Amino acid sequence: MAIIALSSVFLWKAGSIGFDYDFEKFFPAGDEETQFFETHRRRFETDNDFIFIALKREEGVFNQDFLHRVDQFADGLEKDTAIVEVQCLTNMKDYVKAPFSPMVIDRNYLNIENPEGYAKDSALIFMRPELAGFFITQKADALLVFIKHRAFMSKADCDDLLARIDKQLEFYEFKDYQTAGRAVGMSYYIRNMQYETGFFIGLSFLLVIVFLIFTFKSVWGILIPLSVVTMSMVWIVGFMSLMGQPINLVLTVLPSIIFVVGMSDVIHLIAKFFDELRAGHDKITAVKRAYKEVGVATLMTSVTTAIGFLSLLTINMEPIWEFGIYTAIGVMMAFLLAYTLLPPLLIFTKPPKIAFKVNAENTWYIFLHAAFIKLIRHRGKVLMGFGIILVASVGGTFLVKANYFLLEDIGEESELRKSYDYFDRELMGARPFEIAIEVKDPNKKVADYDVLAEMNKVEQYLVTEYGLKRTFSDSPAPYQNVN
Repeated sequence: MAIIALSSVFLWKAGSIGFDYDFEKFFPAGDEETQFFETHRRRFETDNDFIFIALKREEGVFNQDFLHRVDQFADGLEKDTAIVEVQCLTNMKDYVKAPFSPMVIDRNYLNIENPEGYAKDSALIFMRPELAGFFITQKADALLVFIKHRAFMSKADCDDLLARIDKQLEFYEFKDYQTAGRAVGMSYYIRNMQYETGFFIGLSFLLVIVFLIFTFKSVWGILIPLSVVTMSMVWIVGFMSLMGQPINLVLTVLPSIIFVVGMSDVIHLIAKFFDELRAGHDKITAVKRAYKEVGVATLMTSVTTAIGFLSLLTINMEPIWEFGIYTAIGVMMAFLLAYTLLPPLLIFTKPPKIAFKVNAENTWYIFLHAAFIKLIRHRGKVLMGFGIILVASVGGTFLVKANYFLLEDIGEESELRKSYDYFDRELMGARPFEIAIEVKDPNKKVADYDVLAEMNKVEQYLVTEYGLKRTFSDSPAPYQNVN
């Protein structure tokens, strides 16, 4: 009854498991670089809570109807409580010092009501490096709407915001546009995580079913093992949900791992159970003897596997810790179910006829026996070959390169990949890169001429050598690329 009750609770909770898309959790806790990043973000706020929308018009954006719709679209977004700021050429102003006067006057970059002046306005815009190539493409066929939303919004809040933005885009009849930003990426990655989790589980089911068909050749031999390992998956997912632990980028493979590990214990126990039935024992005696002879081996296998996953706690990354802890718990849950749920299933169900057939030595047995004899005779060569492979493998570990380019995990035909490629190609990209420059000399300030001159050298290097399109340390911009 306890197993049924727990299974019911875990099954109920498994349906509400969440998904986590927080890449910052991969930053090592307590690391000097992580602490610097957190301090920098407190000083200059976050650089990732934005949405880019590129509104396209192949004939050119300097069209009164198009500009009116862009302006109304931007005004409507500013009324959204989740949005902090909206910047677009239709609502941005230029500030000019009046001649022979200390006054500073402002003027719109675009006078929408004066189409005759669009040529002059466009010339002024393309003279400003902080505008051309950022808020408008070089071909003048798209305008950028920069949306800054509340920091650290949840997945649900981001989805709601994107839904409201989509309604606005539809209302103002924008058909051709590209979007990018944290909210957009979060929505895509979580959908992808959900798909991959289901895909891995389905693939595991398929492979195990094929294996069980060849092994037990009966419906019983498929349903009994599957019922136990499926319940193992339900238990660990339900337990994670009960503990408030969502599935992150690493934990997407957890259900499949539990599926395979749990199946190992079940197969060993069922195979031994069949051996005892063939020896003429009744089902209860067969179950007792099977667990007595195989039990210690499966226990040690499960314990050592769990310890292996717990060794991941030595890695200073929160998602890796979570993966190690919950996988170890899942392994032991699978073992527990193999010793509590499987015995009654073996006793109260009718085993297939194949369970009572005595297996004669066949080709497979003869092949294994011959292979074993050869290994014994040539054990020196085997050990030498193993040593060569081991040395080559250890050497190969030093050639492994780290790859942190998340977009490479996305297919080139993906809409998200196409959007980011568009912003990288036509505008200034959607991935901010910040550098914090601090003055060590207490007698100097950032605004001193010689300090600014050195900062300018850094900027020039970033543009000419590093490959940045533009920097924003000395001009207004929606987020600071060089601080």
